[in-house]
Amino acid sequence: KHWELRTDLSLKDARQAGELLDASYEVYRMYLSNLPQVRNENLQAWVFSNRTDYLETVQSQTRGDSGVAASTTGSFIDLGEGRQILAVDASRGWKQFENVSKHEAFHQFAYSRFRIPLPTWLNEGLAEYFASSAYINGAIIPGQPTESDIKILKNAIQQNSVMPFLDFMRLNNQEWGQLTKRGRFPYTQAWSMVQFLVHSDSGAHANEMDNYLR
Repeated sequence: KHWELRTDLSLKDARQAGELLDASYEVYRMYLSNLPQVRNENLQAWVFSNRTDYLETVQSQTRGDSGVAASTTGSFIDLGEGRQILAVDASRGWKQFENVSKHEAFHQFAYSRFRIPLPTWLNEGLAEYFASSAYINGAIIPGQPTESDIKILKNAIQQNSVMPFLDFMRLNNQEWGQLTKRGRFPYTQAWSMVQFLVHSDSGAHANEMDNYLR
């Protein structure tokens, strides 16, 4: 419904991938319904059954550091002139494909809704919020924290390794990149902050979150 899908997956797997992407789009649109579309929405998804094909394609399209591409299984690529590509490596099984797709597809959706780029913590936090959501019977149900994320977060709090909220909000893309070279915890902290702002205290902060996004 919402994506042009290019893939070498089997027809059955391609249909499942398309259904997941459509469900992702619908939940993004529902949860960000107060945000108008500000850019052309030409959603293309390139899904690869072979990791080498994924890496070579991402490298050729971004002309970036091959080491950066090698550390990913999904990428959002802005090609300019109204073309934005979601590229995903599907060679590592459905579960990882599902999580990566929900995360990276959010970045692609957000590009069409925010003229000013989101702060890094919020961009990644929202992407992780949707990535951790449950996908059941063709629908995505956000706000489903995993036991592993909760355990990681509690351990970080106990070890006093959580970055102060304001310092975390002020991270730029370069600082974020340096921080994530040490591990994935910044993504967990970003998710936890979004989870808190959307759901804590029976949703008492949700309106403030909406206002901030606008």
